[in-house]
Amino acid sequence: MTMQHTPGPWAADKFGLVTAGKNRLHIAQAMTTGMGKAADANATLLAAAPELLKALEDIVRSEPHALDWYRLCAARAAVSKAKGIVTRWDEYQAYLRSAGDADGNDTTRGGAPLLSFEQWLAS
Repeated sequence: MTMQHTPGPWAADKFGLVTAGKNRLHIAQAMTTGMGKAADANATLLAAAPELLKALEDIVRSEPHALDWYRLCAARAAVSKAKGIVTRWDEYQAYLRSAGDADGNDTTRGGAPLLSFEQWLAS
């Protein structure tokens, strides 16, 4: 299922409120308590989301040859995540987070090295 986000442009105000369009439709509120300047940065990042998604979609669509395979997979996964689509790359990243130990070994395979994405896909 593909999610449709509220069309941009989005904007952030000094209170961490992220709004969309001329009517300033409330999209999100960045937490501000105890966050200091990080709250402003978070709201600004949220407000940039539609433009970031479009730019990444354009790169993946028109310049895939300019990216190495790993970066292309990561870019496609980021676009999918923004659209609410779970990809094999997302599943692989979850494998790395859950199976990996501090030394880069796979705790689910008796301490063997973690699988590369290609190995994981083939397993």
